[in-house]
Amino acid sequence: MQKMSPDERSIRVFFGQSGSGKTHFFNVFRQDPGYQHPHGWAKSVDDIRVQYFGKRIGLNAGVGHADERQMRALYDQCTAKENNYAYTFLFQDAERALIVDGVKTVLIEANLRSFVRDYDLLVALVGNVRGAIQRIDNEPALKQGMLPPDPPSELHLQTVLLFCDLATILERRRRRPYQNYEENLHAFARQVVTFQFPNFPFLAVDTSDESPEAEVKRLAEITDFFAGRECGSLMATRAEEARNSLAAMQMEVRKRGLAK
Repeated sequence: MQKMSPDERSIRVFFGQSGSGKTHFFNVFRQDPGYQHPHGWAKSVDDIRVQYFGKRIGLNAGVGHADERQMRALYDQCTAKENNYAYTFLFQDAERALIVDGVKTVLIEANLRSFVRDYDLLVALVGNVRGAIQRIDNEPALKQGMLPPDPPSELHLQTVLLFCDLATILERRRRRPYQNYEENLHAFARQVVTFQFPNFPFLAVDTSDESPEAEVKRLAEITDFFAGRECGSLMATRAEEARNSLAAMQMEVRKRGLAK
């Protein structure tokens, strides 16, 4: 994890379609001590569901990370409103960690896919934290009748979109024996056809190649991105690849009649 100046903070997000690999990379990076208390904070929307609703299936907030079978059972026990509101809880907890607890970096994993429910909440999180940090930074100077410090503390939003081709995602979903494949296939297809790209910058990472060499390369790219190394041209190229991949996936699920 990169070394930041004492005044810098970062919000880092893994997002993408179910089966794209976002949970895998989130779990790899969350092991870094820089994302653990007191320096950092790392949670997924599944962690939030366990924290707030886990008792329904015998889990509690201190259970650690529930396995995939438990998370499927918990998701099914929650109403649609509760599953959606988990995103609000996630961003509220991240905001509290940055402002009240004073952590420097938060790491988030969630199935972000639309403006109304997801991207707007993330943008609001960034705005709320920036405003709070500025007020906190300005308070000592204002109490002494002095000008606020310039420039204000930095807050970086760094988002990573994981994507892959439809065949790879379907194969990964077949490896999940705890799910009703056909039922969940239609739910996934509905997510595909309604997916929207965010209007903030992101690094798109293709996970279709599951070879060890490709995995090492992806980890290096994400690490460089989080470290703030210049990758503007790569981001533009990958964003276009992700858009083309999604367009092909949407065409295919519609052609197969999967989005029922």
